[in-house]
Amino acid sequence: MSDLSDARTIVTPISVRFCDTDMIGHVSNVAIAAYAEAGRVAMLGSFEVGTTGAILARLAIDFRRQIHISDVVEVHTKTVGFGRSSIRFQQQVIANGEVAAEVESVAVWFDYERNESVALDERTKRSFIEASRT
Repeated sequence: MSDLSDARTIVTPISVRFCDTDMIGHVSNVAIAAYAEAGRVAMLGSFEVGTTGAILARLAIDFRRQIHISDVVEVHTKTVGFGRSSIRFQQQVIANGEVAAEVESVAVWFDYERNESVALDERTKRSFIEASRT
């Protein structure tokens, strides 16, 4: 996975909760997925496109190290591409300065009334094109 330290990366601090952990204090895999979700929502909000209509279509997580309840955790999120109706994200979950998980995901714009994906509007596409150039 590429370095996510450039200007277009959104950093989302995460508060590790007791309920995120198992009996021996490790953060569960499900919590890691929720941390990645928080990063995607922060990224979408940074473009002023909102999250209405965005639906998760793909999620892949590579776990690199354990996270414990006392760790300082943040999620680094970057958009890396888009299609007709989708946006691709790369993310890293960082614990105490080390990569704990690498995440790739795709969100699709979705019309819930018609129950189908819809094309990204031109304003949203422009936002992502401009962001990818910085």
